[in-house]
Amino acid sequence: MPGIPISTLQGSPYYSSLNIAYMRRNRFIVDLVATVMPVKSESGNFYVIPFDFSRRRHSTRRAPDGPAPRSAPGLLTGTFSCREYVHAAVLTERRRKAAMDSPDGFKSLDKLYSGQALHPVMMDWEYDLVAKLHNTSNYFSSSHYTTLSGTSRWDQLSTSTPRKDVRTYGEVVRARSGIPLSELTLIVPEEVAVILPEHPDVVARIQYVQRVERIDIGPVQLAQYFGVKQVLIGGALELTSNPGASSEVVSHLWGKNVVLLHIDDTPPSPELGISSSVVTASASGKNIPVARTYPEYDPEGLAYEQKMIAGITLGVPTGEGLRTAALLKSVIS
Repeated sequence: MPGIPISTLQGSPYYSSLNIAYMRRNRFIVDLVATVMPVKSESGNFYVIPFDFSRRRHSTRRAPDGPAPRSAPGLLTGTFSCREYVHAAVLTERRRKAAMDSPDGFKSLDKLYSGQALHPVMMDWEYDLVAKLHNTSNYFSSSHYTTLSGTSRWDQLSTSTPRKDVRTYGEVVRARSGIPLSELTLIVPEEVAVILPEHPDVVARIQYVQRVERIDIGPVQLAQYFGVKQVLIGGALELTSNPGASSEVVSHLWGKNVVLLHIDDTPPSPELGISSSVVTASASGKNIPVARTYPEYDPEGLAYEQKMIAGITLGVPTGEGLRTAALLKSVIS
């Protein structure tokens, strides 16, 4: 990014530990979903071999004394970009001096303000991911998404079929990409996650393999129920009411939409990306935010800054949509 000396960014193990703990406590999952794609500039291209080539059976039989069968797979171009996510929390001089009266006071504020600066950064980053995955125009075709209604919604406990719905769209993803349901991740919003343990089909299927109370049904049990690799609970909250309002309005960032997608275990190189994968374009090569605490002459006191160079892209080649994901909208009322 212009004006940001990327090579000088350094992460602190102390702050990284605080940051990771804070991210999990506030239910941010963007860093778990997006594969890191290191880049060397603000934006650029990556190249992929088309799905068509990788899924066709090609001739591999050599004629006697003949040349090896050959093919020239085409390359498709995709684009990515990254930007600066940054926020600073200011510890006023008055609070700093008050904290210095106690041996542990300043250390406690150190932890507190580090988290306060991180929250807006993570909120903005997660918001970008949600916006990408909830936009139907980003998917390969209309067969990759649906909107549930009426008795098919999962809070209609006697008529809905959550497992069947997910498996149906798991087959769509497998047909387009070759990736089976067992290798996919299911992102379940928190509003939906509190409903599923009450669903009779969830309880009935899980009790065949283990004795379970409804309160014990968590992400591991839900992953077994749906047949996916893992379930991630999207629990980040956003305060949407105006500052100073008499009543606060809080919304769930992940809403009521369930996303089924593939998370690549191995980060792609800058030269060869993996198409139809959610990736983070990170100029620092990492998606762990960098925390900076710096004393300087400032009438406001000390500033605790969180800075991250990252971006969210669906990693798809130009002209193609997301093949390795499916979207189920409005799964509860």
